[in-house]
Amino acid sequence: MELVYKDPSLTAEILIASNRFKKKDSENSDSSVIEESKAGVSLLGEIRLVAIGGNLLTVEERRMLAAPFSSWPKFRMFQLGTARMAEYTCKYLEIPALERVAYAAGLMHDLGKLVLLRLYPYAFQAIQDYAVEYNMKLHAAERVYLGMTTGEIGAYFAQKRGLPQRFINVMRWMDDPFEAKEDAELVAIVSLARDLCRQNNVGFCGDTSKDVVPIGKSEEWRILKNKVYLNFDLEKFERQANQECRIIKQELQGQLIK
Repeated sequence: MELVYKDPSLTAEILIASNRFKKKDSENSDSSVIEESKAGVSLLGEIRLVAIGGNLLTVEERRMLAAPFSSWPKFRMFQLGTARMAEYTCKYLEIPALERVAYAAGLMHDLGKLVLLRLYPYAFQAIQDYAVEYNMKLHAAERVYLGMTTGEIGAYFAQKRGLPQRFINVMRWMDDPFEAKEDAELVAIVSLARDLCRQNNVGFCGDTSKDVVPIGKSEEWRILKNKVYLNFDLEKFERQANQECRIIKQELQGQLIK
């Protein structure tokens, strides 16, 4: 459970497998979708989990090495940091129903980059170099090279494999949360968590903090401001969120950066 909780690929596979298994179980009348890895692990059991773990595809860590900051440990730190900050944001904004889903969505939001690395091992390095050379956002450089973003690749992959729709929507709209057609609140929470991690250098996803705008001027806040009380102290939230990022960064550095 601890391993699944911290790994985006395992989390995705567990949720895909558990929802498929649930649909096949003719005796199971509960039609609700499994969106938490803990529930998926409990449903599948040890034998199926071992089979899933043994069949996972892998990529080489060196494929994530790209100037000036990118590496596999920093990418992992960004995934974990986004997951934890998405959960933190739900707690702070008092949206308890989304806490666990937001964590999983934050953990898996960059699944498209892992798919890309599997299909084209040198692509991330080339796209990263291009983005740095021409001083552009990574998702814009991805469109130049691929005709789409890795977020869209992740959403397509997730849809084909049967990942729950809320996670697909996060991948598809995280770069433009105000355009989200469904689950805009969840998309905004994950997008905000990503911005906070970029701003505080919690790992590295390919984009630098220079592209991040203050929370109050962000697309995410245009959505989330309608979910809080009128006297909500945005400056206090931003200060405390940045402090939480620094705590998470220090903790993850000890675990991931050798």
